[in-house]
Amino acid sequence: MPDNNLLMILFWWGLMFCFNLPGIFLVRKLFRNLPDEGYALIKVAGLLLVALPVWELASLHLLPFSQRGSWSIFLIATLASMALTFKFFRSERSLKSHLKIIFLEEILFLGGLTLWAFVRSWNPDIHGLEKFMDFAFLNSLLRSSYFPPADPWLAGKSINYYYFGHFVAALLTKMTGLAPENTYNLMIATVFGLTFSGVFSLGFNLFALHKQETNGSGHKTYISAVIVGLLAAILITLGGNLHTIYAFTKGYAVGDNNPKPPWELLGAPNPGLYWYPSAVRFIPYTIHEIPSYSFIVSDMHAHLLDIPAVLLTLTVLLALIMKIAGSTVAVKNLVPSLQNFLRSFSAYFLFLSVLVAVMYMGNSLDGAIYSLLLFLLLLGVLLTRGQRFLMALALATGATFLVLIPALILALPFSLNFDPFARGIGVNCSQGILQILGLPSGNYGPLYLEGDKCQRTPLFMFLIVWGFPIFTSAIFAIMMLRQKTKSSIADLYVLSGTVLSLLLIIFPEFFYFKDIYPLHFRANTMFKLGYQSSIMFSVFAAYIVFRLRFRRRWLYPLFGILLLPQLFLILIYPYFSINGYYPNRTKSQPLDGLKYLAALYPDDYQAILWLKKNISGQPVVLEMVGESYTDKGLISSNTGLPTVLGWAGHEWGWHSGPQIVNERSAQVRTIYEQPDSREARNLLRLYKVQYLVVSNFERQAYPGLSEAKIASLGNPVFVSGTVNIYQVNKNLL
Repeated sequence: MPDNNLLMILFWWGLMFCFNLPGIFLVRKLFRNLPDEGYALIKVAGLLLVALPVWELASLHLLPFSQRGSWSIFLIATLASMALTFKFFRSERSLKSHLKIIFLEEILFLGGLTLWAFVRSWNPDIHGLEKFMDFAFLNSLLRSSYFPPADPWLAGKSINYYYFGHFVAALLTKMTGLAPENTYNLMIATVFGLTFSGVFSLGFNLFALHKQETNGSGHKTYISAVIVGLLAAILITLGGNLHTIYAFTKGYAVGDNNPKPPWELLGAPNPGLYWYPSAVRFIPYTIHEIPSYSFIVSDMHAHLLDIPAVLLTLTVLLALIMKIAGSTVAVKNLVPSLQNFLRSFSAYFLFLSVLVAVMYMGNSLDGAIYSLLLFLLLLGVLLTRGQRFLMALALATGATFLVLIPALILALPFSLNFDPFARGIGVNCSQGILQILGLPSGNYGPLYLEGDKCQRTPLFMFLIVWGFPIFTSAIFAIMMLRQKTKSSIADLYVLSGTVLSLLLIIFPEFFYFKDIYPLHFRANTMFKLGYQSSIMFSVFAAYIVFRLRFRRRWLYPLFGILLLPQLFLILIYPYFSINGYYPNRTKSQPLDGLKYLAALYPDDYQAILWLKKNISGQPVVLEMVGESYTDKGLISSNTGLPTVLGWAGHEWGWHSGPQIVNERSAQVRTIYEQPDSREARNLLRLYKVQYLVVSNFERQAYPGLSEAKIASLGNPVFVSGTVNIYQVNKNLL
């Protein structure tokens, strides 16, 4: 790895280590009842305690988003955290008693950060898939003083996307002063490191807590808990699913929307032709992505950036139910009981409100999913404490509702500027319902009954994608039903999370969130819900494998015979994915995500560098309209300067219709092909275009383009080979 990469990684790790300071009080307050005191999540907590105030103040236009302002908030949060820690924990045992596990978790974070930065150095390019979109958001945020940030692909509008994770990346970029083309790759590596160490912590705590309740503490328990944590971390960050079984068959053609079951493709194995993305596009017309794939392709997308917040939420929920289970809170009449309940665990509920807000702004449905998990866990732990069902139901419902209220208030500046993509809930395969009711296809309030939309997952596909967690969950459920001793709180946690995960993967078989996609109508539904299931399932599977206890000894070898082949198929996935996405691994490169442009588009690269250096703020720079997943939108993506219309397909999806896309696409063509017309000049005024780009992209897209006429609109301020940038005359604006 180049020396400058190592220096950047160490510098970046030093910054992340500093976020331990603003997070230390909260983590000590909430996680004292966990075996590792939640150390692996302290950076995430500290980062959010700085990021949310910075975002709120910039959203309310009280404090601009700047390096000085960000460091000021960091300093205030740190001083408050240290003062509270000194006041409340000075006489208590310190973290010294946990030095061994703290050191291990810090090494796991640093190791994960370094490992994935090294992997990214094989191909650090911010190029391909959705990287242009993510980099455009990052660059726009960095140019914004106040929020919501400008949409770089729809001039005059703000980003209509859950961008909080991108904001956190922008915050770290702003605080370090590093170039975003470097921090893009460092952020991917950081999420990998935080995920690996955070999942390890969750798995470690689950197993250790179970052993504590069942009087099984000791050195062997510690070693087993470490192994559980490591297995969970590997399953999430690197593991695949059972789809790799196709590597040992004749295989099927890439893009085949109706692949045959593996037993119908038996023959000479052909692993060299196995294509790793098929594991997340196996079920026709859907997406069932997993974190391992996300890390491989390294799009800095919302679902990936939100993983650390999700893991912190899962850990808070574990600590909360442990606290409730060990409390003596009286529960009699509903209203005073609810007040007493909330007061006793106020720190947990308040921070959960923060986390729900962050997850909602970071990946939309995550906030709702983990609010539902909160409800299930509260209901379960109250029932295990002997509460009557109706009282437990009322308390769990009331507490969950009261967590959501502050979350909605915190997220209000985001919500006021966000138009959700989903327009309701559709019923999958609703033709029978329509026939029975004698109704035509259409929407009935928020419910959509569209008779022409019917997709069901074949059973063999469902089992290949979800077979491993279903297998471990089924074994765990059987064991729970047959055991005579009382279940531990860790068991309750895993059981509640497993029930929710199963509901999430079953939901798309019967319902979908209505968006703009006609054929892939349940793709996003399966993606968003299944992604969270894969996270929870991986942690639970690692726990279950080591938790199982059979009264009949002959069941152990049977379990192993069924389990080991599945683990093998899951754990060989990175062999195919890393080889597939990073075929050239002979030499590491600097973590500069824009260097590829110097070879691929040298003149455009020079234009980008000039704009980044010389243009401040966010004046509109006109370039050609681009199609999604192409190299179009090059200038706006890599500078954060808004253009009239960038990736048209993405903007269509974000704004739930083609009207604005079709209108602006025609208008951009008018400006380029009829620059001397009154209409073109009016459009320049309408969108406040200050700079106009003419490169080979524009020449190919607009055959009627006249450079002589374009030159009459303004003065050339940059020329490099085939690329010209004109500053539009002020009298036209």
